[in-house]
Amino acid sequence: MKNIKNYDFEFESWPVEYEYNQSLAVPRRQDPSGWRSSIASIIRSPCSVIGYMVIHTFGIRMIYPGSTSILNYILFNVLLDGRKALIEGMNGIRYKLKTKDANYIDTMFVDKRPRDRNASQEAHKGNTLVICSEGNAGFYENGIMPTAINADFSVLGWNHPGFGCSTGMPYLDQEQNAMETVMQFAIHKLGFPPNQIILYGWSIGGYSTTWAARHYTDVKAVVLDATFDDILPLAVRQMPDMLEPLVKMTIRCYADLNVAENLADYHGPVKLIRRSQDEIIATDPGNLATNRGNMLLTKLLKRRYPQLINNQTEKVLYRWLITTAADQGKFQQFL
Repeated sequence: MKNIKNYDFEFESWPVEYEYNQSLAVPRRQDPSGWRSSIASIIRSPCSVIGYMVIHTFGIRMIYPGSTSILNYILFNVLLDGRKALIEGMNGIRYKLKTKDANYIDTMFVDKRPRDRNASQEAHKGNTLVICSEGNAGFYENGIMPTAINADFSVLGWNHPGFGCSTGMPYLDQEQNAMETVMQFAIHKLGFPPNQIILYGWSIGGYSTTWAARHYTDVKAVVLDATFDDILPLAVRQMPDMLEPLVKMTIRCYADLNVAENLADYHGPVKLIRRSQDEIIATDPGNLATNRGNMLLTKLLKRRYPQLINNQTEKVLYRWLITTAADQGKFQQFL
């Protein structure tokens, strides 16, 4: 079996190598709007019915374009080449996981743990696992895995439900179930304790990353790259003003990707990377002041340091955040 893994294979025909274990499940924190996601709740109003239909037809595909058949078809050869590079060039091992809702998640693991028993085990970076969660059109085959691999960490990448060979669709419950299965696999199959796991999320992958941090609070660290605080302002920006009430209801009920809320329950080290030219997570593309990474940092600081971040200091923080790196040194002279 190990030798066969050196070749690409039909994912649907490959046996499951790890299945979600209910006895290892973490207690789920209930989201305030979670009750509204059940089918029974859609009859509460015509707006709920419309919202349910929107998210289950084109809505989820707008949020996660990587789940569309056309994009997966276009990128087929690119993903194949990406897997080849990870397996042949970086000694990657592909695994098939099964979630509690019977989805199959395609993953790739690169093991950098030292083989030499005489090596310094504690200091070796390979003993730390980085779990990479990709963006809304990203795949482990062509995503952020090489960044962590080249830094000599062990790395586990996975594809969202509906992305590449992973089955299902990236609805909230399926995303959460996939992330929990990946965490179980990393801890109980690969053998990395939570305090040796770094969660690394790119863009919308920040939701899955912070959901895991919220439920596995003893992970070593969280890295969020080009991530927003809340998807709602970004979703509202994309739609006509007249549809704003429907968009708000649909997002809050069925796609409430609230990264800041998840992050509030994690108290370990966090690194935020803001892309100052990012046009995706800014409500006004190209305008640094509207980059939602600013709001994510502000909410995190207010949560952790409520005595430090008040109305006055928040204004100073905002002024500093909208200042370019070249001018921030000058700005500090007036603090």
